[in-house]
Amino acid sequence: MEFVRVAKVAEFTPGVSRSVRVVGRHVRVYMDGEGVLRAMENGCRHQGADLSGGRREGSVVVCPRHGWRYDLATGACVGGDGRPLRAYHCRVEGENVLVSLFPVPEGTVAETGRPGAP
Repeated sequence: MEFVRVAKVAEFTPGVSRSVRVVGRHVRVYMDGEGVLRAMENGCRHQGADLSGGRREGSVVVCPRHGWRYDLATGACVGGDGRPLRAYHCRVEGENVLVSLFPVPEGTVAETGRPGAP
């Protein structure tokens, strides 16, 4: 599996997310309240709207176009047709945040990164 560096760990604090491009795809890297970094696609499954401008409610992001809701911790659609966001593997190596080049196959648990973990 191949990874690409997308950011520095110092750019994140709990609750902060950042939109990055991986192989031409929009991916959101998100640090949850426990300091774990996760990566999910950044386009709503309804009509592909950019979720970067969506309202945040804890770990849930609300699509700014039609209000579909996604849990950033799992990618689950919690208000819409049920199609989840595709997850990407996310790693921390030293001070760098790396994301897999392609989404995780459906049914596979995505790797997450924790700064300072061995």
